Amino acid sequence: LRFVGNERIAEGVDLKSFTQPGPKRWGAPLVTKLVRGAETGAFAVDTLTIPYENRFGALFFCTGVDFLPDGRVAMCTCHGDVWLVTVDDAAGTCSWQRYATGLYHPLGLKVVDGKVVVLERGQLTRLHDLNADGEADFYECVCHDWHTGGGEHSYDTCLETDPDGNFYFFKTGDTDTPTGGTLLKVSKDGEKVETFATGFRHPIGMGMSPTGILTGADQEGNWMPATRIDEYKKGGFYGDMRAHHRPTPPKTFDPPLCWLPREVDNSAGGQVWVPAKTFGPLAGLPLHFSYGRCRAFVLLRQELGNGAVQGGVAPLDMRFLSGSCRGRFHRDGSLYVCGLNGWQTAAKADGSLQRVRYTGTVPDVPVAMAVAGDAVKLTFPRPLSPAAATDVARWRGTWWNYRYSGEYGSKRWKVSDPNAEGEEGVPVRSVTLSPDGRTATVRFAALKPVMQMHVGYTVAAADGRPVTGSVYLTIHATGPAK
Repeated sequence: LRFVGNERIAEGVDLKSFTQPGPKRWGAPLVTKLVRGAETGAFAVDTLTIPYENRFGALFFCTGVDFLPDGRVAMCTCHGDVWLVTVDDAAGTCSWQRYATGLYHPLGLKVVDGKVVVLERGQLTRLHDLNADGEADFYECVCHDWHTGGGEHSYDTCLETDPDGNFYFFKTGDTDTPTGGTLLKVSKDGEKVETFATGFRHPIGMGMSPTGILTGADQEGNWMPATRIDEYKKGGFYGDMRAHHRPTPPKTFDPPLCWLPREVDNSAGGQVWVPAKTFGPLAGLPLHFSYGRCRAFVLLRQELGNGAVQGGVAPLDMRFLSGSCRGRFHRDGSLYVCGLNGWQTAAKADGSLQRVRYTGTVPDVPVAMAVAGDAVKLTFPRPLSPAAATDVARWRGTWWNYRYSGEYGSKRWKVSDPNAEGEEGVPVRSVTLSPDGRTATVRFAALKPVMQMHVGYTVAAADGRPVTGSVYLTIHATGPAK
């Protein structure tokens, strides 16, 4: 080396050699067992056994999942690793190849143009395997043009792309910085960052439909009276006054698609849209994951016009080993779900990677919901028993409101008296069934806009099989009776 001023200049060194891929560092893959789930219902949940005991001492708190063009699973962990997983159904094994390490709190992953892109804390990073040996050789910074601090829960979470290839993710915490508590959009080339929406507390998951509908969910807490699921609009404000980032504080927030009570989802994950011709009658619908309850729901949407939407969730028969936060559909039609154990979750394991297969049995869960006048209309995948479905005693309704404030969460407040705590029953007046037997129109004594409503039912299918369940919904508008 020689010095020119304060700069060191390399002489006789081929700097190009430092840009070439090196030999493998992490050795042969770790091999674990594929545990296939029981096919007793509509969905079987297989477990890709996590290699908790490994020669690297690596931890497996799983935070992002997607697929390479050859079908391998790419998964990141919050302690800094990316793994490539090959599933061999015939052998009943899973092979875990360590692909990258040393990343800073990666909490989102997306495969774009065949390359793994990871959302680190403060940076979008694209990983390159230059010699195709199964290990990343080059970590490329796509973009890091936003603020990052050391505040409580100050993470960059989730990672989705729209049909044009733009990236979306949450920047949580650090609300004293220009980008704290926001939803950020980064152009595909990484050259432009913009604040898409504001007012976020600590969301950890979102979802993107094939047509570009962007959804997400935030957690109960300060300025969040309960868990909320949203469809995001550019320029929207979604509740947390500490992160409004406006010259004049807003007087209220953009309404959610729905609220969820604590016992249903105390801490939300992300969403995923079911591809066409996949999962039987759920094809084309969004699913919602509960990190806190380690389970999944079908997300029911009712479009109201002018971009407004309302809806609710109905529980699915899926339970996961850890706090489910991310889901992606494989090209083979199965759903991969990853999760972790951190705060207030029913998780049984530090992390999990599981596969959901549709068995062909029709799930008895609503696939459509609409509020019309004083009625809630629920459509099921197969005909219901007319005698059971039209029995008023087999249906029940309750409702309540929340109070929006800087306090942590909210009590339940009666609809009839906003100053009285509690929930109230909503009498069911009648139930009718559509000619095809699939849509039950449940008429109540009266309906009006309400933050939270629960509709429960214990009916039967036309073949006599019990159909029992619940829908948790939010009503913004009742509309004309139909």
